[in-house]
Amino acid sequence: MTHQYQTQARLILARKLLRLGASPIQVAQDSGFCDQSHLNRQFKRAFGTTPGQFVQTEKSSRWSQD
Repeated sequence: MTHQYQTQARLILARKLLRLGASPIQVAQDSGFCDQSHLNRQFKRAFGTTPGQFVQTEKSSRWSQD
């Protein structure tokens, strides 16, 4: 398994966990990143936003749909 593939799989898992309500620090641990800072850098590089901003956007879009 290549490093890029592993990182992509971890990021997909991280995004799923964030959507389920896990905290960014818990997501970092559960998805295999060495710490929250590493998750933040990789997440922003892949998705253009930090995990915290992603959670806020998800919450806002859920509220607007209700």
